[in-house]
Amino acid sequence: MEEITTKRIRCNFTDDDTKFFKPKHSNKHIARHTNVNESAPKETKILRPAKEKKEKEKKMLTVSQSLAIWVLVGSILISGLGGVFIGDSIKKNRYLEMIHLQESIIRSEAIADYKAQLEEEKAEAAAEKMNMVKDEAMRRNEEVILFTKLFEGVRGWNFDILDLITYGVCVWNRSQSPMFDDTIDEVIHQKDQWINYSDDNAVVADYKKIAEKLVDLLYNSDVQLCSIKYCWIEIRDGHLYLKDSFNAYPGMILWRYQGEA
Repeated sequence: MEEITTKRIRCNFTDDDTKFFKPKHSNKHIARHTNVNESAPKETKILRPAKEKKEKEKKMLTVSQSLAIWVLVGSILISGLGGVFIGDSIKKNRYLEMIHLQESIIRSEAIADYKAQLEEEKAEAAAEKMNMVKDEAMRRNEEVILFTKLFEGVRGWNFDILDLITYGVCVWNRSQSPMFDDTIDEVIHQKDQWINYSDDNAVVADYKKIAEKLVDLLYNSDVQLCSIKYCWIEIRDGHLYLKDSFNAYPGMILWRYQGEA
């Protein structure tokens, strides 16, 4: 085996030269890390689990606090949104109530106006009916006077009551026929159609009673006295008849009132 000989070399360094070889760490720091028998590392090993537990507890506490904060914020937001929704719901309900109230008011006013209109129409209809009744009464009274003067014109013919009623029915049929005028007044005032008629004829009480009975038969009878085609007069044997044609023809049927006098 080859023998290796080591020699010690003495180096002389000055203070300026040794400063470059000074260690960066202090002797105490080096001793703490190089000496495994010191108490510091043993103490660190013993306290490390407690420290980690404490840090974990601190982290868990931090997480719990964060969750609590988020829960609180969420509850505040939810309550705020709930308040908004509730407020909107209340506003909407109030708005709907106002609309329903307005609709009720409008409906009530419309019903009141409709009832008032109905009452007004009823009043107008009643007034119109009253006027019609008055007009009808006046017209019938005028017709009674016209028939009375018509009967006065045939006084000299000695017609009985049935003849006079038949005479008046002829006037009525003409007012209903399309071949003559429309009213009794117009029919009676046709020129040269009636015997000795004049507006100056006297209104005799006896003839007026017959005229009133005739008007009552014409307007209040449920049965037509005769066909309106009987519009012409035929005098036979001192009595007055009605016929359906001005000119006679074979088989012509005459009509005469046969009711109660």
